[in-house]
Amino acid sequence: MPIDRNSPTPLKEQILDDLLTRLRSGEFAVGQRFPSMRNLSKQYEVAEMTVMPVVQDLQRAGYLVAYPGKGTFVQALPDIKPESNDVELLRSQVSELTQSVARMANWVSAVQEVLTEEVVGVSHRVAALDGGEVVDPDVVETKVTELNRETRSWAHEDLT
Repeated sequence: MPIDRNSPTPLKEQILDDLLTRLRSGEFAVGQRFPSMRNLSKQYEVAEMTVMPVVQDLQRAGYLVAYPGKGTFVQALPDIKPESNDVELLRSQVSELTQSVARMANWVSAVQEVLTEEVVGVSHRVAALDGGEVVDPDVVETKVTELNRETRSWAHEDLT
Protein backbone atom coordinates (compact mmCIF):
# COMPACT_ATOMS: atom_id res chain seq x y z
CA MET A 1 0.00 0.00 0.00
CA PRO A 2 1.86 3.09 -1.21
CA ILE A 3 1.34 5.65 1.52
CA ASP A 4 3.85 8.48 1.67
CA ARG A 5 3.84 10.15 5.07
CA ASN A 6 6.06 12.94 3.71
CA SER A 7 3.66 13.79 0.90
CA PRO A 8 1.66 17.02 1.02
CA THR A 9 -1.37 14.89 0.05
CA PRO A 10 -3.33 13.97 3.21
CA LEU A 11 -3.19 10.32 4.33
CA LYS A 12 -6.98 9.94 3.93
CA GLU A 13 -6.75 11.06 0.30
CA GLN A 14 -3.84 8.70 -0.40
CA ILE A 15 -5.74 5.80 1.14
CA LEU A 16 -8.89 6.67 -0.80
CA ASP A 17 -6.93 6.84 -4.07
CA ASP A 18 -5.26 3.50 -3.37
CA LEU A 19 -8.54 1.78 -2.47
CA LEU A 20 -10.24 3.16 -5.57
CA THR A 21 -7.36 1.85 -7.69
CA ARG A 22 -7.64 -1.56 -6.05
CA LEU A 23 -11.43 -1.62 -6.51
CA ARG A 24 -11.15 -0.63 -10.17
CA SER A 25 -8.43 -3.21 -10.83
CA GLY A 26 -10.76 -6.00 -9.72
CA GLU A 27 -8.81 -6.84 -6.58
CA PHE A 28 -12.14 -6.61 -4.74
CA ALA A 29 -14.98 -8.24 -6.68
CA VAL A 30 -18.62 -7.21 -6.44
CA GLY A 31 -20.19 -9.11 -3.55
CA GLN A 32 -16.82 -9.76 -1.89
CA ARG A 33 -16.39 -8.84 1.74
CA PHE A 34 -14.33 -5.67 2.05
CA PRO A 35 -11.54 -5.58 4.65
CA SER A 36 -12.60 -4.32 8.07
CA MET A 37 -11.48 -0.92 9.27
CA ARG A 38 -9.14 -2.68 11.69
CA ASN A 39 -7.53 -4.64 8.83
CA LEU A 40 -7.30 -1.55 6.64
CA SER A 41 -5.70 0.43 9.47
CA LYS A 42 -3.11 -2.34 9.85
CA GLN A 43 -2.49 -2.50 6.09
CA TYR A 44 -1.94 1.25 5.85
CA GLU A 45 -0.33 1.55 9.31
CA VAL A 46 -2.71 4.30 10.41
CA ALA A 47 -5.36 4.68 13.08
CA GLU A 48 -8.85 3.31 12.48
CA MET A 49 -10.13 6.89 12.79
CA THR A 50 -8.09 7.72 9.67
CA VAL A 51 -9.63 4.87 7.67
CA MET A 52 -13.23 5.33 8.85
CA PRO A 53 -14.06 8.43 6.75
CA VAL A 54 -12.47 6.81 3.69
CA VAL A 55 -14.74 3.76 4.01
CA GLN A 56 -17.72 6.06 4.57
CA ASP A 57 -16.82 8.02 1.41
CA LEU A 58 -16.71 4.75 -0.55
CA GLN A 59 -20.13 3.82 0.85
CA ARG A 60 -21.61 7.20 -0.10
CA ALA A 61 -20.14 6.86 -3.60
CA GLY A 62 -21.91 3.51 -4.00
CA TYR A 63 -18.85 1.27 -4.01
CA LEU A 64 -19.53 -0.38 -0.66
CA VAL A 65 -22.52 -1.37 1.43
CA ALA A 66 -22.40 -2.16 5.14
CA TYR A 67 -24.60 -4.82 6.75
CA PRO A 68 -24.66 -4.51 10.54
CA GLY A 69 -23.20 -7.58 12.17
CA LYS A 70 -22.04 -9.01 8.83
CA GLY A 71 -19.48 -6.60 7.48
CA THR A 72 -18.91 -4.30 4.55
CA PHE A 73 -19.18 -5.63 1.00
CA VAL A 74 -18.30 -4.38 -2.45
CA GLN A 75 -21.64 -3.29 -3.90
CA ALA A 76 -20.85 -1.87 -7.27
CA LEU A 77 -18.19 -0.18 -9.28
CA PRO A 78 -20.23 2.74 -10.64
CA ASP A 79 -17.74 4.31 -12.99
CA ILE A 80 -16.32 1.13 -14.53
CA LYS A 81 -17.67 0.26 -17.94
CA PRO A 82 -16.09 -2.62 -19.85
CA GLU A 83 -14.59 -1.71 -23.17
CA SER A 84 -16.29 -3.49 -26.06
CA ASN A 85 -12.90 -4.91 -27.09
CA ASP A 86 -12.49 -6.43 -23.62
CA VAL A 87 -15.90 -8.09 -23.83
CA GLU A 88 -15.14 -9.49 -27.29
CA LEU A 89 -11.78 -10.77 -26.08
CA LEU A 90 -13.45 -12.51 -23.12
CA ARG A 91 -16.09 -14.05 -25.40
CA SER A 92 -13.36 -15.35 -27.68
CA GLN A 93 -11.43 -16.82 -24.75
CA VAL A 94 -14.55 -18.49 -23.34
CA SER A 95 -15.27 -19.99 -26.77
CA GLU A 96 -11.71 -21.34 -27.04
CA LEU A 97 -11.89 -22.82 -23.55
CA THR A 98 -15.25 -24.44 -24.30
CA GLN A 99 -13.80 -26.05 -27.42
CA SER A 100 -10.75 -27.27 -25.47
CA VAL A 101 -12.95 -28.82 -22.79
CA ALA A 102 -15.05 -30.57 -25.45
CA ARG A 103 -11.89 -31.97 -27.09
CA MET A 104 -10.62 -33.19 -23.73
CA ALA A 105 -13.97 -34.84 -22.93
CA ASN A 106 -13.87 -36.67 -26.29
CA TRP A 107 -10.30 -37.77 -25.61
CA VAL A 108 -11.21 -39.07 -22.13
CA SER A 109 -14.16 -41.02 -23.59
CA ALA A 110 -11.93 -42.56 -26.25
CA VAL A 111 -9.32 -43.57 -23.66
CA GLN A 112 -12.05 -45.05 -21.47
CA GLU A 113 -13.33 -47.16 -24.40
CA VAL A 114 -9.82 -48.41 -25.21
CA LEU A 115 -9.15 -49.30 -21.57
CA THR A 116 -12.45 -51.14 -21.29
CA GLU A 117 -11.65 -53.15 -24.44
CA GLU A 118 -8.15 -53.92 -23.12
CA VAL A 119 -9.46 -55.11 -19.75
CA VAL A 120 -12.03 -57.34 -21.43
CA GLY A 121 -9.33 -58.72 -23.75
CA VAL A 122 -6.99 -59.46 -20.84
CA SER A 123 -9.86 -61.09 -18.98
CA HIS A 124 -10.51 -63.42 -21.93
CA ARG A 125 -6.83 -64.33 -22.20
CA VAL A 126 -6.53 -65.03 -18.47
CA ALA A 127 -9.72 -67.09 -18.56
CA ALA A 128 -8.40 -69.09 -21.51
CA LEU A 129 -5.13 -69.80 -19.69
CA ASP A 130 -6.76 -70.57 -16.36
CA GLY A 131 -9.81 -72.32 -17.67
CA GLY A 132 -11.59 -69.81 -15.47
CA GLU A 133 -14.44 -67.43 -15.84
CA VAL A 134 -14.53 -64.57 -18.36
CA VAL A 135 -15.26 -61.17 -16.85
CA ASP A 136 -18.52 -59.65 -18.02
CA PRO A 137 -17.87 -56.43 -20.04
CA ASP A 138 -20.65 -54.66 -18.09
CA VAL A 139 -18.80 -55.40 -14.84
CA VAL A 140 -15.62 -53.96 -16.36
CA GLU A 141 -17.47 -50.84 -17.50
CA THR A 142 -18.95 -50.41 -14.00
CA LYS A 143 -15.47 -50.70 -12.44
CA VAL A 144 -14.02 -48.16 -14.92
CA THR A 145 -16.89 -45.77 -14.13
CA GLU A 146 -16.19 -46.16 -10.40
CA LEU A 147 -12.49 -45.46 -10.97
CA ASN A 148 -13.40 -42.33 -12.98
CA ARG A 149 -15.55 -41.06 -10.11
CA GLU A 150 -12.76 -41.69 -7.61
CA THR A 151 -10.24 -39.97 -9.88
CA ARG A 152 -12.51 -36.94 -10.28
CA SER A 153 -13.03 -36.88 -6.52
CA TRP A 154 -9.27 -36.96 -5.89
CA ALA A 155 -8.68 -34.28 -8.53
CA HIS A 156 -11.37 -32.09 -6.95
CA GLU A 157 -9.80 -32.54 -3.51
CA ASP A 158 -6.39 -31.61 -4.91
CA LEU A 159 -7.79 -28.45 -6.51
CA THR A 160 -9.63 -27.28 -3.39
